[in-house]
Amino acid sequence: MDSEFPLAKYTSDFRSMVTTLLLTGLAFFYLQFMIPIIADSVFEINTPQLGLIFSVHPIGYMISSPLAGIITDRWSKKKLVLIGSIGRGVAYFVLYLALFLESYYLFVTGSFIIGFSVSFFWVPFNALLGNKSHKDHRASALGQRDFFLGISIFLGALIGIAYSGFMDVYIPNSPLLIFAPIVFYGVTNIVGGFLFQGKVDESLEIKSPGTEDNSHEDLNLKKPKRIIFGFFILFIVLLLSSTNGSLASPFIIKYVQDVFSANMMVVGSVYIPAGVLNFILAPKLGKLVDKLPPKYTILVTASLGAFLTYALIQWGSQNIIVFAIILVFDMTIATIGGLTVQNYLSRISKKHRGKIFGMNAFFANLGGIIGPILGGLAWQFQGRTSPFIISIFVEISLIPLYWIAVISTQSGLEEQYSIIPNTDVHLS
Repeated sequence: MDSEFPLAKYTSDFRSMVTTLLLTGLAFFYLQFMIPIIADSVFEINTPQLGLIFSVHPIGYMISSPLAGIITDRWSKKKLVLIGSIGRGVAYFVLYLALFLESYYLFVTGSFIIGFSVSFFWVPFNALLGNKSHKDHRASALGQRDFFLGISIFLGALIGIAYSGFMDVYIPNSPLLIFAPIVFYGVTNIVGGFLFQGKVDESLEIKSPGTEDNSHEDLNLKKPKRIIFGFFILFIVLLLSSTNGSLASPFIIKYVQDVFSANMMVVGSVYIPAGVLNFILAPKLGKLVDKLPPKYTILVTASLGAFLTYALIQWGSQNIIVFAIILVFDMTIATIGGLTVQNYLSRISKKHRGKIFGMNAFFANLGGIIGPILGGLAWQFQGRTSPFIISIFVEISLIPLYWIAVISTQSGLEEQYSIIPNTDVHLS
């Protein structure tokens, strides 16, 4: 078994584990892409109401995340993944029922159920991923997760949007036919959860050398105040970063529709390649992240992210092809930043990895609640570029906070970075 070799990158069942995402990720982009269209064509709602649909998803995720984190550290992670898969599948059926009844509030309820269920999938999944990958290849492991998720997203978006676009042209005003892939993707989520049970051996783990010598508890005895302060700042940063990330992203599709007067197929050709390509590149990006100090990586990604957001509305709005190209780079930079933060969090404590990912999900989704609502209000009262402009300033302000959080907490990581020299002497 791979876990018998300390220097192995991954356990023998790691690949089988991440390939199950081919079934469970099919609806991600399809649903995100279709919600604004459903909002206009079925419910005829305004942008704050659209923001509410996006916000209740992270509300559910936030509420269940601490519970999922606690259970993950105490119970079978495999079984929790199955519960999360079934919950999401059922939630997709609720969304489809809402279309049948033309009930906006039932659709909002379905979105909430997806969020509530998803923590019971991703928190244990990410904890397992941490256990099954070497600390020096953790970002690469996260990248492989995103790669297979990206393949699933691409196939789900390609098939689903092509089908819905075709039905919209030849059988218009028939939402139950146009959005039928929602039901199919509900079934694949449930099937994927059961496949996960047969492919993953929870007892297989990678033992990263050096972990025992850098225990979180021992290092905390030396500098408890600074490390506690650093982790407090880190979670505040996660909250603000998530708020920033969700300020504009839910409204990109609507922005393209309004600026370029684009139909469903044109919007899809702009949005989907940008979103999927960064997932396809994720394994390579993960290998890059494994080689870079986190504080410098965040500095670069935050700065480039702010610039690319500015470029998106300043130059991208002049030409749809330019918009699509800038969007590719913008999402790629966001992926690098995300892999860096997740890699860092996975190193804090192996014993409490589930709780840490649960708390990460809590703060991140609290930001995901605030962002779409603020973005929707900004759009409604200040114009369509307002969410993007606010996002630029928030991202720039996050740079010093990221820096402080990493410097303050680095010595408290249970799994230390092999590539980073000890900076403790300079910061005492």
